[in-house]
Amino acid sequence: MRRKLQIVSILLALLLLLTACGKTDDPPPAVSHENEPVLPQEVVEAEEESAVSGPDYGVFSGIYRDLVPEQEGEEGYVQITVCRDFLMLEHFLCMDGSVYSFWAEEFWPYEDGFREGEWTSVYGQSQTFSLMTDGDGYDTPPQNRSIALTEEGIALTYDDADTEYYIKDDTFTYHSAPETLKQALGAGKADKELCGKWSWRNGAEAIFVSFEEDGTVSYLWKEAGEPALVYHGAFACDGKDTVQLLAEKIGDGQYPYAMGWQYKVDRDGMLWLTFEDGREMVLMSTDGSITDTVERQNALSYVGSVYDMTGEYEDQYDTGYTYTYRLPQFYGDDAAVMAVNDSITEKFAPLIEMELEAMEQEEFLSYTDVNWESDVFEGVLYLHIYAESFNWQEHSAYYYDLEQGAFLTTEEVLDRLLIEPSYFLEAVRQGAEETFESYFSDIPINDRVEYGYYELLEWTVSDEAVNFDLPIFVNRWGSIAVYARIGSMAGASEFRTVLYPFDGAVG
Repeated sequence: MRRKLQIVSILLALLLLLTACGKTDDPPPAVSHENEPVLPQEVVEAEEESAVSGPDYGVFSGIYRDLVPEQEGEEGYVQITVCRDFLMLEHFLCMDGSVYSFWAEEFWPYEDGFREGEWTSVYGQSQTFSLMTDGDGYDTPPQNRSIALTEEGIALTYDDADTEYYIKDDTFTYHSAPETLKQALGAGKADKELCGKWSWRNGAEAIFVSFEEDGTVSYLWKEAGEPALVYHGAFACDGKDTVQLLAEKIGDGQYPYAMGWQYKVDRDGMLWLTFEDGREMVLMSTDGSITDTVERQNALSYVGSVYDMTGEYEDQYDTGYTYTYRLPQFYGDDAAVMAVNDSITEKFAPLIEMELEAMEQEEFLSYTDVNWESDVFEGVLYLHIYAESFNWQEHSAYYYDLEQGAFLTTEEVLDRLLIEPSYFLEAVRQGAEETFESYFSDIPINDRVEYGYYELLEWTVSDEAVNFDLPIFVNRWGSIAVYARIGSMAGASEFRTVLYPFDGAVG
């Protein structure tokens, strides 16, 4: 199973996969074991405490060795790091004492996935990734996963897969020790005012930083639909307003990351950080939890990019362009998913290939932006794909029920949003009419017949332009966007605009 995951990881990573996100409310069925793992005596007290303070995922923390290597001379290890309310599993494959492959796994427990009794386990969803590749996206679709404590270590299980057993083995180390990173970082003291746990959040992403008085640091950045970036290392304060970090990232081996931030702690006890890219954030003192910021439904990605490129280009006529080409595909291999992926490819891939060929010939570009966005609202993943040229736009939208694993029609989406189909058409038609009238308000009334104003307005509110084929996009806060078609008297015969006709309709 592990070898299969590694192969899938490499193949999918070559496609530069990225994310979007997903949620499952119910835990997977319990994994059966012929010999159920027994709760080790040394964690009994921790389990009793967790009944009061919540799940203690720290009982799974540590380094473990695979009991059944897949080939002679090979050793497999997994290191589990607890990030307060989710876990990171880092996998290593060694041959003759040297690491030759590694990847990481982001594991989000279900709300009721922590099980106690004769043995302790946790259930949830996980997704693998490897920062060794060119893309930083997930390598696999979300998978149900369980982790159970045994008398000697842990048992790891995916749905419909054999359980893999590991024993505790702290003799294996791969990441550099904090002391080593401290020496490489150089002299500097830990500002006691800076030390502590701090977090920043905006609803779609979160940052958590822990500065310890011994000079060690943990830094976590989680963005919805993207793998969590978790760094561990050392820090030192340079003067009174600069902190230097040297840390290694989970999933990226022993590569050292050097970061320098400006900081200050104000009189209200807030930590102000200015990052190297100029972004300034205000962090609050925290216990380290980020689940209330980046919900589990947004933690894992169900969509990745098969094209992912951006850059600048100048044609033979000295015209400069900035282009972005990203094209998504749904994870999965069932017939419905494959049919949707085929339709996406058939519609948008030729546009990208046409522009790539134009760049080879140093010709002008038509479409400079082929891109997508996705979000999850109340268990439905919304994917919107668009292509924009200087005089035309292409749009498509897909709606995927994460719980049922099925695509929805527009009418089914409206039913989920408690919007009557007739009201949908009426609201969009009204919004399109207002947009048209506002856009062409400068045309004198006496000239409107000559310009075809009334014919285009009639088309803008017609069944041809306003129907259930219009793409709908709903973000995680329930804001509904409809990409309407508006008749045009200049250039192309129509243009697209974003309407928000139902603001306040979904709460």
